[in-house]
Order: sequence, then structure tokens, then C-alpha cells
Amino acid sequence: MARLNPWRCTSRSFLAKYLRRYSQRFLPRPAQEASSLTEEERGIVRLIAEGQTNKEIAKLLNIALKSVETRRAAVMKKLGLSYSAELVRYAIRNGLVEP
Repeated sequence: MARLNPWRCTSRSFLAKYLRRYSQRFLPRPAQEASSLTEEERGIVRLIAEGQTNKEIAKLLNIALKSVETRRAAVMKKLGLSYSAELVRYAIRNGLVEP
């Protein structure tokens, strides 16, 4: 019995759309340039990557906890990141902290 090749009966546009979606979801994103962040944003990213909590960062920078949370969220949105681990990886790749 001959095996049916599923790729043969699938349209090219469907395959192109599927591959584009797959690559966006699973392949690593290119590192954003650190220059796209302000010095203050780089400082907050550095502290987060070093393991400081939002509360500790607020105390160190003498700003409100809510300000740290807001700035952290803004940085993550600006860089297109969803998780803290991605932010740490960003900091390492862009030389903000050493691994």
C-alpha cells in the first residue's frame, strides 16, 4: 500500500502560513539592541537580571514599588518579551550582566 504524503495535498499558501507561524513561535528571537533602552531602563534590567526583586530595586533606586513595576512592564513590552527569563537572557546577550 502506498503511503499518502500529507505535504503533497496541502496548498502552498497554507504551508507558507504554517511555517511562518511556527518560526515566530518556536525559533529564538534576535536580540534587541541595548541602545534602544534608556540608561535608567538598562539599570533596571541589570538589577532584575542580577536577581533583585522589585521591592529591592525600589529601595536601591529610592523610587516607589509601583514605579519599578511600571518601568519593568514598559521595558518588557518595548523589547517584545513575555517572561522574566527572557529579560535575563536579553541582559546576558547584550552585555548588561555577565553569565
